[in-house]
Amino acid sequence: MRCTHWTPRINATSSGNVSRPTFTKRMSAAASATTNGPEYSYAKPGQEVYRRNFTLSDFGKSYNAKFARKFLKCRVVRPVGNNAFELVDLAGKPVGKL
Repeated sequence: MRCTHWTPRINATSSGNVSRPTFTKRMSAAASATTNGPEYSYAKPGQEVYRRNFTLSDFGKSYNAKFARKFLKCRVVRPVGNNAFELVDLAGKPVGKL
């Protein structure tokens, strides 16, 4: 008969003690990861990126937004803020600042 509950495996050393990283090792690893600061990968001008498509359904035109593309390809013109960019579509028409 199979066991109905799951029990985790514990790695034991030869002395019978369970080998786990200590709390201080975890905290020191987390502290060293945050001291260098986060790494951001910003889009460069001219880079092609995907933006979310914000379309609404229209019963009169028989258009359902559920079946539309979720993302559209566009090109970065220039950065506007920390995580905002001025975008144009692939034809060169301005899309806006996203």
